[in-house]
Amino acid sequence: MKAYRYNTEKREDRGYNRTGVEKNPNNVKFYAKTLEYADKYKYIYSDAGELVDECTMEVAEVDDTNLFDMVNNFRELNSYKNYIFSTIELQKKDYTFFMNKAKKARERKMWASAIDNLKNREEELVKGLLNQEFQQLSDFEAQNELVSELKGLGYNGYKTTKEIALF
Repeated sequence: MKAYRYNTEKREDRGYNRTGVEKNPNNVKFYAKTLEYADKYKYIYSDAGELVDECTMEVAEVDDTNLFDMVNNFRELNSYKNYIFSTIELQKKDYTFFMNKAKKARERKMWASAIDNLKNREEELVKGLLNQEFQQLSDFEAQNELVSELKGLGYNGYKTTKEIALF
């Protein structure tokens, strides 16, 4: 299958990564399944909205027979389970802190309700993963865990609704 990718020659032009931490530590190659989806990565803009660079198009023929199907099978992954657990536990810890610090019964009840509502949080996080092509699992440190797990299962990448990621 054909896959499309815009890339910049100069790493410093990658304006999306201003955290000081490598966003793609495993040098995963992300491809779009369609030209229309790839087009949003064609240009790089400064913080002021000025055009910095026009990226070059790379077209690749990708063998998708050994790619993990993220859309249908993500719930099987330990990296997914760890992401969900850590996200919810961090929120629970914060909510518990505020509940214990609350001086009024009404405030304590509000935070207790927020903790109780975390049982629905997993499905909200899943919607976010699906809408953002599993970006939360493929960036920064989370990428190390995902890539290691999928390589251990014998895959050389994964596919989502709109993207292909190759290791």
